[in-house]
Amino acid sequence: MSAPGSTVQIGSDAAIPDEGIRSTTLHTDARARVVSIAMAPGAELKGHTAPSDATLLVVRGRVALDLGEEHLPDAGPGTWTMMPKGLHHAARALEPTVLLLTLRHD
Repeated sequence: MSAPGSTVQIGSDAAIPDEGIRSTTLHTDARARVVSIAMAPGAELKGHTAPSDATLLVVRGRVALDLGEEHLPDAGPGTWTMMPKGLHHAARALEPTVLLLTLRHD
């Protein structure tokens, strides 16, 4: 976890696991938690429900996203989405991918 005023580099080659998913909490406080999610090609975040309002940014790579009724088959770097509390969503990495998830604490 980062200290106030610190800088964290995300999206580097070292962040991608050989297989599966590696999640790293970058920051947490009373208002929000920020998590880097590094995904090997083919890795999946199975469908689940957002516990709170959240945003998701594709930092690196390409990912297929299911966001409620919406399907984004090839979301690339710079793709940003808002996920309201309770939204069912899932993700599958199409190549080495890094996502930045921000969860708002209610």
